[in-house]
Parts: sequence; C-alpha cells; structure tokens
Amino acid sequence: MPKSTFYRISEEKQNRIMSAARKEFLSVPYSEVSINRIIKEAEIPRGSFYQYFDGKEDLFYFVLQENKNSLLRTATREIEKTDGDIFKGIENHIDRLVEFIYYDNSGKVRMLFSEPWIFETIWMAVMKEKTCEGSVSNSLISKIDCSLLDIDSEEELMLLVSILAAVLKDSIGKIFVCSDRIDEAVAKDMIRAKIHTLKRHYSKKINGN
Repeated sequence: MPKSTFYRISEEKQNRIMSAARKEFLSVPYSEVSINRIIKEAEIPRGSFYQYFDGKEDLFYFVLQENKNSLLRTATREIEKTDGDIFKGIENHIDRLVEFIYYDNSGKVRMLFSEPWIFETIWMAVMKEKTCEGSVSNSLISKIDCSLLDIDSEEELMLLVSILAAVLKDSIGKIFVCSDRIDEAVAKDMIRAKIHTLKRHYSKKINGN
C-alpha cells in the first residue's frame, strides 16, 4: 500500500501516477512491468516514486485492491438481484463475464492471470478482509441466502465460495489463453456446466432437502 507521503501530494499528481501504473500493468505481464515507464508516463522523478511506494509489488497490490473491490461490489449486486441465490447470481453474470474476456478487457484479464500467484493473492486478501466488519467482501458474504444451500455452517459456506472462486478463476484463465480457438458460446457453456455441477451438489431445492 502507498506510504503516507503519497496521500500528502496533490490529487492531480496521485491520479497521474495511478493512471500511469494502470496503463503499464494492463499493457504487459507483471514480470515485464517497468518502473521507468511508469515514472516517465507520470512525469515524476525516480526518487519521488520510492517516496510513495516501496516498489513495483507495493504499487501492484494497490492497483489490485481497486480492481478487487470493484469486482466484489459487482458480485454483491448480482447476488442481491437474485435474493441471495449465489448460483443464480453467477449464472446471470456468465454472459457478461465471457464478454468481459473477449471484448476490450484483455489488459485487465492479463493483469489477473499473467502470473499464477496473482489471483491467489487477491483471493487471500478477500478472505482476510472478510473478517473485518463492514468490509466489501463481508458485505458480499452477508448477501448469500444460506437457506437455499445444503450447508450446515459458515465454514462450509466459505468452502463453497472458495470452490466457486477457484472454478471461475480456472475457467477465465483457460478461456483467456484459448480465446483465439474457443468461441463465446463454447466458453459460456463451459462455465455453465461447471456451475451447474456445483449447484446440483449444494442446492437444497435440487437435492430435495
């Protein structure tokens, strides 16, 4: 996260630095990100950069934090629309999810999947934040209607959410890598099949409980 000095500079300068950072992280895989290109784009001295951030990793986590919260807010809205039905919320969002991968967002997907550890880092941050009252991830979990699910505890709910996250991560990663060989319809069906399998196992209605 940024050092306190970052928050003491003008908002215009903060925005300039973050705009340059987003552009760089969305343009190339993490391993190829260049601090030199970021400071040149932001028009700041190299020494100033290290007054605001410890380094590339520190800046990257800050950019990821913004994207993570945006994704969680979107997921929360989808669950609210379906009265807490987590499976229906995901199913309703599959078309948009696949379109996100195929159209004009390759940079964002690359940022998340260019290195194996990146998504895991985001997910661990989500799980850690879940314990914080009023957090974005805690808000998402609270919207899930557990009475629709064949689970007996919060631990089982968290396990289900973790499994869903892993399934979506794996699906998005494979679709992104193979997007030139898999058309949208196939990609959507692939995700739906996986979600339906989990729904069949975890849904009380389908299990007849």
